[in-house]
Amino acid sequence: MFRHLLATFCMLAAVLLTTPAPALAKAETTTQYPYEQVWPAAVRFVRIDAGFEILDKDAEAGYILFRVSEQGKQFRGALELVRIRDDRDRPAVKLILHIEDRPSYMERGLIERLEQKLREQLGPLRPRPQPKQPPAKPEQDPDASNVSPASTQHWPTATSRSPIFVRGMIQCSRGCET
Repeated sequence: MFRHLLATFCMLAAVLLTTPAPALAKAETTTQYPYEQVWPAAVRFVRIDAGFEILDKDAEAGYILFRVSEQGKQFRGALELVRIRDDRDRPAVKLILHIEDRPSYMERGLIERLEQKLREQLGPLRPRPQPKQPPAKPEQDPDASNVSPASTQHWPTATSRSPIFVRGMIQCSRGCET
């Protein structure tokens, strides 16, 4: 019985270890060009520059499915275009490229060529207008920077007609002698 279980376990381990795992690599980059300009350039790149057969595409959903034919074999690929906001809250496009069962260097090379095509066709990125800055705060008195918040409060003076509370004692503000 023990030998049977051991043999089954060894066969299962051998099958799992020798089965190739699917490639999960993908290449991605972010560009500041507007989505409306990146989409047609990406379609032209996939079909014309790379020479891949486009299987499906959807501009609204932001994907291109294509087939790579290489050495008599065919591999499926996908290019995703995702509208995002960059770290300065400006619109940007994230490009994600994945080709099944191909090495990651192939994906990285293609994404770099696509970036180069964008620069060549769309030109250098123009600086985007900076968001309007809130109005500057008025400058504070330099002497006031060393003053504690408690000392900046308005305290009644001795000429007012109300009692003044000082450290738990009442002083008369009506001319009373202390």
